[in-house]
Amino acid sequence: GLPDPVIQTIFPSGPLPAQCPPGMVALGSYGSCDAWQGELELDVLTVHLIAPYAKIVISATPADSEITDDAASNVAPPEMMRALEYIGAHHIANAISISDGTGEDTYTFGNVQIHANDPGPLAAAAAGIPVTNATGDCGVVQNLAIANAQCGHTSSGPATATWDDNPWVTAVGGTVPNVSATTGAKLGPDPVWHEGIFSEGAGFSAVYPRPAYQNGVARITRSRWRSVPDITMDSQDGTSESAPMVAGVLALATQLNHGRNLGPINPVLYDILGPRGSRAGISDVVKGNNSVIDPSTGKVVVQGFTAARGFDVASGWGTVDASKFVPALVAAQATGLDRLAQRQAAGDLSQLEHSTRLSSGNIPTGGTSVVSGQGFLPGHPVKLVIDGTLITTLTASHQGTVSYPLNPAGLHLAGGHHVLNLESMLITTTNGFYSH
Repeated sequence: GLPDPVIQTIFPSGPLPAQCPPGMVALGSYGSCDAWQGELELDVLTVHLIAPYAKIVISATPADSEITDDAASNVAPPEMMRALEYIGAHHIANAISISDGTGEDTYTFGNVQIHANDPGPLAAAAAGIPVTNATGDCGVVQNLAIANAQCGHTSSGPATATWDDNPWVTAVGGTVPNVSATTGAKLGPDPVWHEGIFSEGAGFSAVYPRPAYQNGVARITRSRWRSVPDITMDSQDGTSESAPMVAGVLALATQLNHGRNLGPINPVLYDILGPRGSRAGISDVVKGNNSVIDPSTGKVVVQGFTAARGFDVASGWGTVDASKFVPALVAAQATGLDRLAQRQAAGDLSQLEHSTRLSSGNIPTGGTSVVSGQGFLPGHPVKLVIDGTLITTLTASHQGTVSYPLNPAGLHLAGGHHVLNLESMLITTTNGFYSH
C-alpha cells in the first residue's frame, strides 16, 4: 500500500564501466558488484518503508576508477567517500546511508590510507548532512575484505568497521524489535541482534581517538578511543538494514524541519537526546551481546560487549522510537550544536586543504622550491597544477605523500604571485608562492 518510490541515480565518479572492475571481481561473492546488488536493494527498501514519500538517491560508485586498489578499497571504494563530497557540494541529499563493515585492519597501508578518506565525511558534515553507517554483522570481530562470504573469514580478535568509526559518522548497530507477532504491541526493551554466528558490530576504533562528544560517557567506555555504535535499529537482515532505517528516520526529521539539514547529529545525540532517554525517543537496550559464539558448542570464542542500562558500548544509547525522536531531534536544533559541529568540520577540512608546503614561498630568480603534500590515497595519482595549468601528475607514496622540485624558470613562469594546487580524488590542497 505504499506509493511508488521516487528514485534518482547519480554517478559521481563518471559512467559505470562496461564490466565489473577486476579488483572487485577477484573478491568473489562478498565484495563483487553482484554482492553489492543485494545491499542496494535492502537499503532502498528500508528507506522507503520508513519514509515512503522521501526521494531516494542511489550513488553508483564502482571501485578502481583511478588504479587497481587493494581488497579493502574494492569492498569499500574511496569513490564512495568522493561521493559524499559530491553530494554535499551539490546539495543532493539531506541524509546519507552506507552499508559497509570493512574492518580497520584490512587496509594495506593502514592508518594513512584510512585517514586519506576523511575528507568525505568532513565534507558531508560541513554541509550539514548526517551520515549513517552500519557497524557490521560479525559481532565483535570484522569480516576481512578477502572473505568469500559474510563472516566467512574474520579478524582473529576484536575489530570495528572503518567508516562507522569516523567521528563525523553516526554508527548504527543492530537490535531486534521486541513486539507481539500478532498485534505489533511492544513487549519490552529490544535485545541486541545476535543470530548464530551473526551479530552487530560494537567496540572501539584503533584509528580514531574518542571524539569530544563522547567525553560524557568516558566513565562508561573507559577508553580513549572512539566507541561504536552510537545508536541501534532493527537489523534482522543485518546492520545493512539498521543504517538506512535511521537514515529514513532522519528524512522524516528533515521534513519536519522544513527541509533544512540536521547534521551532523552526534553532538546532539550525546549531549541532549541520549541523556533524556525515553522522553527524547531513545529506547534503552538492556539485554544481549555481540560475542563470537561457536555454533557447535555454544562457547564464547571472542568476548564481545554486553548491553546494560543507559549508554553502553554494545548498543550506544539504544534504539529509536521515531514518533518521539523526530520532533525531539528537530527541537534540539535550537541549541545550535549542529551548526557548531558544521563549522568545526569545515575548519578541519580547510586545514587539510591548506596543508601543501613549499620549502620557500618566495623564489628568487633562478631559484627553486620543493613542494610537498600529504594525506593523499597511497599509490593514487595527484595532479600538480599552477594557475590552472597542469604541470605534472605525481603518484602518492605508501605514506600518502608527494614531493616535487619547483623551478619557475624551467616552467617559464612569469614573475609574480602564483597559485599551486595538488589535486587528488578526495582532496585538493593549495598554497601560493612568489617568483622573481
